[in-house]
Amino acid sequence: MMENKQKDSAPTKGIPTRFVFSKDNQVYLKKNSESAGVDLLKNEEWFPVNFHWKPARQVNSTLLDRL
Repeated sequence: MMENKQKDSAPTKGIPTRFVFSKDNQVYLKKNSESAGVDLLKNEEWFPVNFHWKPARQVNSTLLDRL
């Protein structure tokens, strides 16, 4: 009978994530901060990124117009 041996594997790493929100079709990311606590909430910094949400209909119509 063969013995079922499992290899030791490295711990699984998660996907790094960031806080994000959009307003008026502009996407913003939250600036990472090392400090924590109530002061952090008061000093949250958000910055815009070069990415804009577009409705799927708008993307589809733009692509269809190019055909």
